Amino acid sequence: MTTSLLRAALATTCLTVLLPVTALADLQIVPVPDIYNTVPIAGGMSPDGTIVWGWAMDTNVFNTGFVWDTTTNTFSLVPHVSYGFVESSVYFVSENGGVRIGDMLTMPDPRSSYYWTAGGGYQFVAPAAGDDELRWSGLSSDGAYAAGVTDNFGTGNLRAIRWSPNGGLEFLDDLGMGGNSWANAINADGTVIVGKVADTSYNAFAFRWVEGSGMTNLGLLPGGTYSQAFMVSSDGSVVVGDGDDTFGQQLWRWNGGALTKITNFSASEFANATAMTPDGNSVVYNEIGGLWPTNTYIIRVWNSVHGTRTLDNLPGSVATDIYFARAISADGTIVVGEGTTSTEMEAVRWVGNNSAPEKLIDMLAAAGVDTSAYVNIYNAISISADGQVILAEAESADPGSSAYRLVLITQNGLTTPGDTLESLQPTVQPGLQATTALGNTGGQSLLVARNALTASFNALQIGTAHV
Repeated sequence: MTTSLLRAALATTCLTVLLPVTALADLQIVPVPDIYNTVPIAGGMSPDGTIVWGWAMDTNVFNTGFVWDTTTNTFSLVPHVSYGFVESSVYFVSENGGVRIGDMLTMPDPRSSYYWTAGGGYQFVAPAAGDDELRWSGLSSDGAYAAGVTDNFGTGNLRAIRWSPNGGLEFLDDLGMGGNSWANAINADGTVIVGKVADTSYNAFAFRWVEGSGMTNLGLLPGGTYSQAFMVSSDGSVVVGDGDDTFGQQLWRWNGGALTKITNFSASEFANATAMTPDGNSVVYNEIGGLWPTNTYIIRVWNSVHGTRTLDNLPGSVATDIYFARAISADGTIVVGEGTTSTEMEAVRWVGNNSAPEKLIDMLAAAGVDTSAYVNIYNAISISADGQVILAEAESADPGSSAYRLVLITQNGLTTPGDTLESLQPTVQPGLQATTALGNTGGQSLLVARNALTASFNALQIGTAHV
């Protein structure tokens, strides 16, 4: 994919779309009210595909966190202005819909992380004493536990933590290494957290922390110098991460015992694991080979029983065209992402053992769905657990004031969420808490995959997952 095409893609009119992928002839398109006539960024989607959250940028280039609950037909914004902040985000929500976590910010001050419940409203969670900022990295399914990092700007010290409303801030450990630690993901019940811990020489080692047992160093691959964990299965028994060995950077999987490679790269190859099934038995990764600007790109799916298979790019593409896989269904049978050629970007899905991608916009058109409101659907970024709902980005055909919006394509006969838009004014309670008349949220977040992607690139000094 050419640089000019990438630039053009970033400049296009964008929106986010939910696409159920069966019984397409029965679908209808339900628009969510415009936020700021700017590009909304999806932060996550519930496992059943009924709730989406993220943030949108206003005309002053500040973000506002939002939650769209299709079960109650409610679109809600985080009321950061009421607390004296200029922007906000929603990062994770609980699967039962009663908890959300995110942050509010006024530059150049540190961000203020919050924990919201349907019954208690907003509670601001302070970093460790003497530290400057707390950043979330995951939330248990019931919302009872959150994982994150507390950061001291002056010393540069980072410490992995678990937090709960009842137990407060809990430091995980540093294994006596004296360096920084990062919590990257938390399992479904909040009893297992994975990440990395570093010594004073900045050598990093993957860890798995278990409630009641503490932290374990998962070690290194043979001949390796670093490792890090960024995904954990729902029950906490499987961990996925990356590290190096004598041949180069590798992806690995841990299920007790030693780290087991799931790639076999040379020094000129590396990969970013972007998704894992809840049981940890399938891992999707984007493989990159060679050196810029002649990198080659391949998507692969590794399975604990069937091994590795390759997912193809669009017809007409060449090896140097960038394409991505971003999410996988719970049973591992459907993968979604983005296919590209030198002239196009397309949201696609790969189904079953078929390595050929299927364009979402073609799939909709073939089912008789009117897609004239969109120039294209160009990036699928999440999928529901059952594979029936896909969260994607699309380009609107309307260049006017309604160009940027969220759209739900559904079989459920929903009314326009704007018809039930609720009050955004919070009721302040003691202790910097507030409650609003906003809809509940639920599910998992795309931030996990982004954490994994960022962690892989950071480890390689390129810069720029609980599933």
